Amino acid sequence: MSLLSSLILLQVFSRLLHFGLQQAIMRWCSLSMIGLGQMQLEFLMQTILNLSREPVRWALLRSKQKSGGSRLALLIGVGIASLLVPCYSVGRDLAYAAACGAFAMAALIELATEPHLLWLTLNAAGGGRLRAEGLSLTLKGLSTLGILHWAPLPDEQSLSLLAFSLGQLIYALTLFTACSCLSGAPR
Repeated sequence: MSLLSSLILLQVFSRLLHFGLQQAIMRWCSLSMIGLGQMQLEFLMQTILNLSREPVRWALLRSKQKSGGSRLALLIGVGIASLLVPCYSVGRDLAYAAACGAFAMAALIELATEPHLLWLTLNAAGGGRLRAEGLSLTLKGLSTLGILHWAPLPDEQSLSLLAFSLGQLIYALTLFTACSCLSGAPR
């Protein structure tokens, strides 16, 4: 079996597993909690990622420089997160504020993963990157499902916020660990 076929099968398997885990999560959580966890917090994280990554990528493309941008993106991300998280969680309960902080931390970990992802892509190690992302998605789904099922929190909103935010942190940490191991050296 060729590398391309293996990668495609891995991607299909990963997506099917992720879909199955999402269906199981929907059985333990109300739709309003899934919307809160998936939409608002994901929007916060994507805002941090996009506002810190994209300008650096465009600047690097225009300057033809090949390095140095990842650290700058992380520094910009820290600044954006420190501005957005307090604004985003003002007037909310403690569980929501903690979830905002966890999603922001996950975004910063993903920004720290960028140099390793770039190295894997440039050195034709795309299979390793896909395996790292597949493992990260799987552990995110399993941890979210496990927290929803076994955590002893009586409040459904706090439980779902905890589950989604810890799942996202586990995703980011797993991706960082796997990619940094695969790329070999600190970038």
